[in-house]
Amino acid sequence: MYGYFDRKRSPKSCQCRPARSLMRLAFFSMVVFLLAWFVSPLAFAENPTYVGGEDIINGIWTLDQSPYYVSGTVRVVGELRIEAGVQVYFLDNYSIEVEHNAVLIANGGNEENDRILFTSSSITWEGINFHDASELCLIINCDIFNVETAVNCNRTDLSLESSRIEAHSVAVNCISSSPRIVGNHSIRVIGEGNAGTNFKAISIRDDSSPQIIGNKWIECWSDFGNTATGIFILDSRAEIRENWIEVRSYDSPKGIDADLGDDVDISRNIIRVQSSPTACVLDFSSSTGVTVYNNDLIVMNGSPAMGVIGIKISAGSFMRIVNNIITGNSASVAIQAEPNFVSDSSGYNLCYNHDLIYNGIGALEGDIIEENPLFITEEPDSSNAYYIHWESPCRDNGYPDEAWNDPHDNSPSDIGRFWCLEHPNPVKETESTAPVCYEILVSYPNPFNNYNVISFELPSTESTRLLLFDANGRYIRTLLSGNYSRGSHVFRWNSDGMSAGDYIIQLEAGNVVQSRKVTHLP
Repeated sequence: MYGYFDRKRSPKSCQCRPARSLMRLAFFSMVVFLLAWFVSPLAFAENPTYVGGEDIINGIWTLDQSPYYVSGTVRVVGELRIEAGVQVYFLDNYSIEVEHNAVLIANGGNEENDRILFTSSSITWEGINFHDASELCLIINCDIFNVETAVNCNRTDLSLESSRIEAHSVAVNCISSSPRIVGNHSIRVIGEGNAGTNFKAISIRDDSSPQIIGNKWIECWSDFGNTATGIFILDSRAEIRENWIEVRSYDSPKGIDADLGDDVDISRNIIRVQSSPTACVLDFSSSTGVTVYNNDLIVMNGSPAMGVIGIKISAGSFMRIVNNIITGNSASVAIQAEPNFVSDSSGYNLCYNHDLIYNGIGALEGDIIEENPLFITEEPDSSNAYYIHWESPCRDNGYPDEAWNDPHDNSPSDIGRFWCLEHPNPVKETESTAPVCYEILVSYPNPFNNYNVISFELPSTESTRLLLFDANGRYIRTLLSGNYSRGSHVFRWNSDGMSAGDYIIQLEAGNVVQSRKVTHLP
């Protein structure tokens, strides 16, 4: 009897089998295509507006003509305004190019239906690219998805605020630019590609000087064989404050990587890096004038690895490191540097769960070694994430200079990202007796021209007001009023029509009152 693989087939049947397979493959491909089309928003759009392939001197993309299908590269040479709620779909790997002195204003609304959407159904598109464009360019309350490089700033100082970005290579690329990247909900890169690719959430190069402040989630993730960096700095300056930065990679993840950085301010951030055979939360090379203040620098749980470093400082660098929490994975190094690379005024850091605290330098003054910082929780979704317990060794053990004192009650400064006030009744901590924490009111830029962004953080839902006074304390108007929930909030004040001079912005939240002086330039 013949076995299964010995059965005889006629020559005709053998010749038909490949053809039948190709027919089945073609049929299957057509079914997949049709399913992808019908589940896409493009299939249900009524009376879409097609754009692309020509210059826009002056124009408005309106909600009543939405959605817009981009069927060719859009070049803005005058001014393009995009109304709140507009949806823009790219039909191929096209882009929006905003050129010399041109203006793009994409200003969506706070409500979900009022946000502006830029995306594609399947093809990765090529982003919004600014080349010597006007500093009046705005991207606010926008969603930018399924894109290679989302926002490319080349000699353009735009504002990117309150937006959500998901890119495949780089989310924001700055070349000789000073953009304001403020209060965004998420800036994410999910990198999958050929081995050897270096994915970056934000890239800063060639004499750039951006403000990266108050962004709730900056993430870079890469697959096996590729590297991931949260913020990359090359020959530039940067102000990096009050962000959550998350980096995961199987190969050499870095939270912030600075080469030839100059005057880089890294303060009050949560920066977490996944442990791997090699990983570094902060990596500096030939970088001077760097300040690293009050950050939580976290190596996430993983198998102990010798190549994991909290702060790595290579040749030609010089910096000051104060009031940071640096946690490791039991085999890691907290700070690796040479003696002349770290300022003598550094110190008062908490270094926990490391195999070696210092590699190459002596002990820093006031550092707390091998004590648990007592975070309430490290879960990103929790409103208590990285707030410290009122019994934490970080409380009141920070830099002993009155200028660093807690602005709320003038107590000695705390170590780490968040201020923490002593619990009024020292009882055992439970979920209902979480410590009262408060984050200082911050206003930037200062001095400013056209607008000022005010960020504040609340310990619980509070009746909150922002009031504006002149330099003599006379009330001018209320900027913001209402009940605001626990967490971070960002408010943009447009100062059109205001005279040049000094003003006082006052925050009232519950029983707390804080004020900041700001200067409006002519």
